[in-house]
Amino acid sequence: MGFAEAFALPSYMTYPKSVNSTGCIGGKMSEEIIGMDDMAAIYEVTDRFEIDRETVSVPLEKVGDGSVTANDDGSIEIVAPASMTVEDWQPTLESAIRELGFSTDDDSDWWS
Repeated sequence: MGFAEAFALPSYMTYPKSVNSTGCIGGKMSEEIIGMDDMAAIYEVTDRFEIDRETVSVPLEKVGDGSVTANDDGSIEIVAPASMTVEDWQPTLESAIRELGFSTDDDSDWWS
């Protein structure tokens, strides 16, 4: 038995039709998935409020205009926007976090 036969999928399973060199199915990576720069921009805001990163949940998929939700367990969920860059969304994120009752030692508007 050769290598191909030894590692062949059973007949009821199939490989994706197209997988590129980065391992992305369909040959391209979705633009709607957050990246490291997006996470850094989100943490730049949450760190100003001294929010423990362990209590921040950020789904991988970007959706609409983004959102910030407080959960019953004290954590917050931040959904990055698909409609604009996270950097451009930072003032909105800051405002949404303030509306949840968080504050900073320096409550000046640092986006201006």
